[in-house]
Parts: sequence; C-alpha cells; structure tokens
Amino acid sequence: MGLTQYTSTLTLENDFEPIAFRDGTKQKIKAFFHQKQVWVCTDKQKGILLKLQLIIRKQADGTMKYSFCNMHQDGLPQLAARQGQRVFVERIFEEGKNQLGMGDYQVRSWEGFHKHITLCFLAFYYVAYQKIKY
Repeated sequence: MGLTQYTSTLTLENDFEPIAFRDGTKQKIKAFFHQKQVWVCTDKQKGILLKLQLIIRKQADGTMKYSFCNMHQDGLPQLAARQGQRVFVERIFEEGKNQLGMGDYQVRSWEGFHKHITLCFLAFYYVAYQKIKY
C-alpha cells in the first residue's frame, strides 16, 4: 500500500490525535498527529530493513506533512513537539543562505566546503549575538 493510499484511509476522528505542540505568539499551535511504525528497505540485495516511526501532521487547512524518526521510546506528544521545532532550524538555514552567503560556495573539496560553512556559522553566531546584545 502506498503512502497516498494509506493516508486516504485515515479518518480524523479515529486515527489522528489533536496535540498542542508549541507556544505561538498568541496561543498554542495545534495540529492533528498520527504515528505508525514502518519498515524501510535500505539494501535490497541484503534485505536489510530499518524500523522507523512515520509521523503524519494534518493542519487545520487540510495540508499534511510527513516525517520519519527513529525515536521509538517517545510518545506521540513528544514527537510532535520535536517536529514542531524544525521550523526554527529551517529559518536559521534560510537566513544563513539569504544574508550570510551560506549557499554561495564554489568549492571543489570537502575541506573547502568545511571552511566555508565554518566561516558562515561564525558569521551567523556574530549576527545572532549582536541581535541579542542590542
């Protein structure tokens, strides 16, 4: 069964759990979440399977986001909170690309790439420090 077929059989009332996963500026941010254990084949020749958790997030407007994780010991509220924190990491990378040139590297070796990214991280640290300081 494909992912689209699987998600079309899920119902909001029975299969999704409403969770407030992060504090917003005015109120808690809420969405509906579903968790399912899945097996992903990582090597077809050897038949190696990887056990993962599929987390499906359904917004109020009906859009769905999917993610995999390997934190089997955590419950759905903890996984939802962790998934909700991804937005901050994505904003940091977006700001790094737009303002600090993180995506403008033209290097031919891993050493050059590492030097470029290290300088971008130091520049981002300086900018963040200045924002907090003033």
